[in-house]
This record gives sequence, structure tokens and C-alpha cells, in this order.
Amino acid sequence: MTACCGPTEAAAVAVVYSLVVAIYIYDEMGWKDLPELLADSTVMMGSLVVIMVIAFVFNDYLVEESIPQMAVELIKEMELSRFGFLIALNIFLLLVGCFMDIISAILIIAPLIVPMAMAPGIDIDPIHLGIVFIVNLEIGYLTPPLGLNLFVSSTLFKKPIGEVVRSVIPFTGLMLIGIV
Repeated sequence: MTACCGPTEAAAVAVVYSLVVAIYIYDEMGWKDLPELLADSTVMMGSLVVIMVIAFVFNDYLVEESIPQMAVELIKEMELSRFGFLIALNIFLLLVGCFMDIISAILIIAPLIVPMAMAPGIDIDPIHLGIVFIVNLEIGYLTPPLGLNLFVSSTLFKKPIGEVVRSVIPFTGLMLIGIV
């Protein structure tokens, strides 16, 4: 038996389902509310697309200039122990997370870092390495200058970016403690 749908189709089914639930079960909205909802969604998606285009252009620049490869070479030259490698990796990924989106960072940097992490003397568990990647890059996503999640939250909750930044500081601090 083959799968009937992919993620896009599943998302479409989820939208229709939530619409039916909101209109008929919870009675939170009516069909007349849909044009305003669609307009608000379009404005929010438009602002996100602009931010994502800027992030992707910047990622392309970093790849063209071989910045990730130069950073990896710098780490290789340091001849670090396991603990030193993890500290350097955490710092490097925090900086990368501030400037690149998570998917691009993983696709570009993971293939360069994984062989070093698996090297004798360092030998980091792949699951641990994956968690280090995700948490560090997410902290970067909550940190200016790009901080894509900050802009998404600011747009979604209609709050100034400064207020959103102040709101995430405690959670970012907790995530930093978790990394340590």
C-alpha cells in the first residue's frame, strides 16, 4: 500500500479540518470572516517571504565566498580535544545561527563538521551532535541581526520587535544554560 499524500496535501487537509472545526464546532468564526483572514495571512506571508529572500541571498553569498569552509579549516588547524571541539563548535554554530537559516546552515555546515566530529580523539555521538546543531542554530534564530523567529513573532502578535526581543531573552538564557 502506498502513501496517499505528501506533506503539502496533509497541510491542506489540516487547514480544511481546522476551518471546519473553527466554524462548525467552536463557532469562533463564520464564512464572512474568511476574506479578512486571507488578507491578514497574505500580509504576514509577504513579510516573511521578504525576510526569507534576504536570508537566502545572504546564505548564497556565504557559500560563494566559502565562509563556512574557511571556518571549518580554522577549527581543523586548532587541533582541539573533544571538549575544546564542542566549545568551538557551540560558539561557531551560535554565530552561524545569527546569520543563516537553520535548514541552509545544516545543509552547508553539517557535511563539513560531521567528519571532524567523528574523527579519532573527538568521536562525538551523531545524535548528540544533531542536538547541538539544532539548539545552537535555534538560539541564533532568536538573535539579531536576522533573528527570523523574532520577526515572525513580531508580525504575528503585532508587537514591536524590541518587545519581542526582551520577551525571548529569558528563554534564550535557558537554552544557553542547556547547551552548557
